[in-house]
Amino acid sequence: MSLLRKIGGRFLTAAAIAVVLILSAGSSSAQNPPAPGTPPGQIQQQIDALGLRNTLRSRITAMGLTDAQVRARLTSMGYDPATLDPYLDDRVANPPAPTEGLLNALRTIGVLEVPPVELQTQPIRPDSLTSRPLAQDTSELRVFGLDVFQRTTNQFQPVTSGAVPESYILGPGDEIALVITGDVEFQYVLPVTREGFIVVPQVGQIWVNGLTLGELREQMYSHLGRVYSGVTRGAGATTRFDVSLGRLRTNQVFVTGEVSIPGTYLVSPVASLLNALYLAGGPTANGSFRDVNVMRGGRVVHRVDLYEYLLRGNNLDNIRLEPGDVIYIPVHGEQVSIRGEVVRPAIYELKPTETLLDLVRFAGGPTAPAQLRRVRVERILPENQRAPGVDRVVIDVSLAEVVRNPASAPALNAGDDVRVFAVRGEV
Repeated sequence: MSLLRKIGGRFLTAAAIAVVLILSAGSSSAQNPPAPGTPPGQIQQQIDALGLRNTLRSRITAMGLTDAQVRARLTSMGYDPATLDPYLDDRVANPPAPTEGLLNALRTIGVLEVPPVELQTQPIRPDSLTSRPLAQDTSELRVFGLDVFQRTTNQFQPVTSGAVPESYILGPGDEIALVITGDVEFQYVLPVTREGFIVVPQVGQIWVNGLTLGELREQMYSHLGRVYSGVTRGAGATTRFDVSLGRLRTNQVFVTGEVSIPGTYLVSPVASLLNALYLAGGPTANGSFRDVNVMRGGRVVHRVDLYEYLLRGNNLDNIRLEPGDVIYIPVHGEQVSIRGEVVRPAIYELKPTETLLDLVRFAGGPTAPAQLRRVRVERILPENQRAPGVDRVVIDVSLAEVVRNPASAPALNAGDDVRVFAVRGEV
């Protein structure tokens, strides 16, 4: 049966299509049919809701999660823990139709891989529902790294369990667990207020906004020591304390520019730049992989080269996002293609100081059959260098010589097409 269906002369909403596409096999179980004369809109809502229930049950079972664990995930990401209860409880005969907020919650907590959708009635082309591979025609080169971020997955969500690093910066929405032992025994869960304070019973207000967890721990000696005389540094302390993070806040960040799915995203405070880029689908073919900007307060605080991640495995974990950060992806810089006897033929973005040798390294180096004595660079001449009938040139370069003497590596221009021939296929 085609996924594109009309009910009462109307197309299914984008939300209904999204739910069906998540896991269509889960929506085939038997359900009570709608009563005769039910309005088409209500039928559509029942299809959405019952399909989502079956999908949720199947997905949660596959992940080995209990209902309590699902509610805990919702709570940790700032959602009402009862958000999914109508879909988890089979005794609810008619769960409400899924909303955009509900689908975003599912996507955020990683229970289902739900793309962001707009809840409105609109026609959908049949060809948009067909599964198309990421790779284009084999004769065409793709921009290097383009398909890495466009693979739909929930495996790149930040890990929110376990210990929080001492460098974690506290802010409104966090909850701090304070445990005091020794002469006195107390345990408190202290939310950070919107003004940036925590309130410790018998101690009073303590300013924590912008402090790291390690800095807070140091300050607590003086604050607690005024009330509990046994709180001192060193082995002679008769009262000890510990501070840790309970619930983590949720940060709102913005991803814009040449990005696949620009918009606003809710991310964990321990999320890195890569987590946000995976949510947004990464740069488009027009976007830069070498100059991703993280902007804070109207100025650039980080300039990121994604080739560090794609080629060298640097996970950029030191770049932490804060509330209100803007991730801006500008138009790409100079792009050069390389094809033939290299490991990764593709289109690469080069910085002004990079040469042919850097391009070959980005491409994984030459293969065994490569002819290293002759590499051809086909170049379109700048307009001021063209003559009648002459708008292109071909430059032959000895790659073997370039490897021996890197200083001799020629610079490349935007649009250059580098070809590495095989020993027997040289022309």
